[in-house]
Amino acid sequence: MKKLSKETGDGPLSPNTLSARDSGTGAGTGDGPLSPLRQGDREPSPVSPAPPVIAVCGVKNSGKTTLLAGLVNYFSEQGLKVAVIKHDGHDFSCDVPGTDSYRLHEAGAYGTAVYSSSRIFLHKETTAASAQTLISLFPEADIIFVEGVKDSPLPKIEVIRREISDHPASCPEGRFLIATDWEEEHFTEPTANLNDIPTIAERIKLTAATGPATGAATRAATGDRSRWREKSTPR
Repeated sequence: MKKLSKETGDGPLSPNTLSARDSGTGAGTGDGPLSPLRQGDREPSPVSPAPPVIAVCGVKNSGKTTLLAGLVNYFSEQGLKVAVIKHDGHDFSCDVPGTDSYRLHEAGAYGTAVYSSSRIFLHKETTAASAQTLISLFPEADIIFVEGVKDSPLPKIEVIRREISDHPASCPEGRFLIATDWEEEHFTEPTANLNDIPTIAERIKLTAATGPATGAATRAATGDRSRWREKSTPR
């Protein structure tokens, strides 16, 4: 698999404007499309390729966060920088009562920010928030996950848990995998057991390198007909 780099060439799939980024087999060592792009904590250059973006979606209580926690741990243990963006369909509170930033927000500031040598915190009231805006805040990441956004065309995994649902609810565009505890014959799309983190991670690597593939295209790409064979329609 190709490693992401700052050089030009064909790169892994990414959403909308990110799809125009450059990647290839340039500077750096290591294999795999999600290999670390940089050494140390150097700031990325203006021409650095944007990282792959993968959505993890599903209906409420399907297990999205549980799956994401497993994937974040898996990729982090491989030395990759992982960022996660979560969409909330409701308003939420994110600051801590009693802190200076909380007091300043309560005093009327529409936005507050706190930074140190190792982290930043940004709280801003806006009606124009989007995943795309937040994606741009993590240029040094090796991979970015977005939790939610099931109606977007992002490359996506949908989580379908037996006790919650029995059919996909997301936009089919970009959906390359269903993570589920249903039998694989239940779906016509590629599936993986929702607890099988290594298999799901490998499918993400393949998608980052080649773009989402389903059905016969997936079987050809993976060479594994037993895992990715086409299945019957959902009951």
